[in-house]
Amino acid sequence: MGRVIIVLFVVLVFRLQGINAQTAADYVAKGDLLIEQQDTAGALAAYEKAMLLDPKNGAAYFSAATIYLNQSDFKKALYNYNKAIALNADDEFAYLGRAAAHVFLGDSALALKDYQRAIKIAPTFAEAHYGSGVIKSGLGDTVGAVKDYSKALECNPDYVESYIGIGNIRSEQQHYDEAILYFSLAIQHNPTYALGYYSRGASYYTLGQYQSAISDFDSAAKHDPFMWEAFFGQGLVYSAMNLPKNALERYIQSLHLNPDNPDTYYAVGVILSSFEGEPEKSLPYYDQAVKLNPKNPDYFYGRGYAKYYLADNKGALVDFEKVIAIDPNYAYNDIYIASGNARANLQDYKGALKDFDKVLAAYPNNPMALYSRCYTKYEMGDMAGACADFKLAIEHGYVPPPAITIDEFCK
Repeated sequence: MGRVIIVLFVVLVFRLQGINAQTAADYVAKGDLLIEQQDTAGALAAYEKAMLLDPKNGAAYFSAATIYLNQSDFKKALYNYNKAIALNADDEFAYLGRAAAHVFLGDSALALKDYQRAIKIAPTFAEAHYGSGVIKSGLGDTVGAVKDYSKALECNPDYVESYIGIGNIRSEQQHYDEAILYFSLAIQHNPTYALGYYSRGASYYTLGQYQSAISDFDSAAKHDPFMWEAFFGQGLVYSAMNLPKNALERYIQSLHLNPDNPDTYYAVGVILSSFEGEPEKSLPYYDQAVKLNPKNPDYFYGRGYAKYYLADNKGALVDFEKVIAIDPNYAYNDIYIASGNARANLQDYKGALKDFDKVLAAYPNNPMALYSRCYTKYEMGDMAGACADFKLAIEHGYVPPPAITIDEFCK
C-alpha cells in the first residue's frame, strides 16, 4: 500500500510539472500580451526568458529589439535585430527595424542596405521604400528619393508620409506650389494628418499667404494639440503680419509644449525687445536660447542689441564679439556697425573707427556706417573728417533726426 502511494505521488508531481512548464513560445505570447497591456518591462522579461529557453527563437529577439528601439537604446536594439536576422534572414520587418537602429546610430549606408534587403524580400513593402527615400533624401539624392517615395505610394496610396517626403523635397527646391499640391494630397488621404497641415502651412508662410498659413497651423494644432511646431509657426506668421501680441501668445504656447527649443526663446526675445520695447524682459529669453545652443550667432546678436539699448555697452560688445567669433561674415554691415557703436559709447574711438572702416572697405556707400564714423570722428575732434562723412551719409540715403543738421558737423 505504501509503495502505491509513493508511485501516485510521483505521477502527480510529474503531471504538475507538465502543467506549469512553459515553452519559449509561451513566453513570447506572454510578452506580446504584456505589450498590448503597455507593460514593456514585463514583456521584455518574458522575451528574455524565451531566449534562455530557446536561443534560436527569432521572434523573441525581434520583439525585444523593437522594445529597445522604442526606448532609444539603439545599440541593444541593433544587437537583438542582428540575432533575429541571423535566425531568419527572410524577415523583412527585422531588416526594417535594424535599418531604423542604423539611422539613429548615424550609419545611413547600412540603413539603406537594410531597406533594400527588405524590398528584395517584399517588393510591395511600402514602409521600406519610404525609408529608402528618407535616406536618399538625406544624402542629397533627391531624384532617387522621389522615385522611392513614388514607389511607396504605388504600393500603398494611403501611405501619406510619402506625400510629405516629396513635398519637402519640392519645398527645399523652392517649388512651393508643387509642394503644396503634395501636402494637400496627404491631407486628402488623411484629413486628420496634423503633419500635412503643418507642412502646407509652412509653404503658405514662405509664399506670404499668411491667412492660409494661419488656417493650416490651426488645423495642425487641432489634430495634434501637442504639436509645438504648429504654435511656433503661427508665431512666425503673426510676427510677419506685425501682430506682436498674437505672435508672443503663440510662442509662449509653443514653449509650454516644448521648453527645449532655442529658436522659440529667441523669437520671444525679438518680440519683447524689438516690437514691445522691453529689452530688459527679453534678456532671460535670449539667455536661455544661448544656453541651449551657444553656437548660433543670431542669439548673441539679439541679446547684444538688447544690452545695447539698455546702455550695457560692455555686455553688448561681448555678445557682438561672440557673433564675429562664430561667424566673421555674419550680417557684415550690421555686426560691425553695432560693435563700433558700442565701442564709441565706451569712448574706444579708435576701435570704433576700425569697425566702421571694415564695413566701408566692403561697402563704401553704406549710409549707417558713414554716419556712425562721422559721429566718432566728431567726438575725436576730426571735424573735417566728420563733415565729409556726414555729407556722404546724406548723399547715400541717411535721414538724420530733425534735431541734427549739417551745421552740427560742418561748421
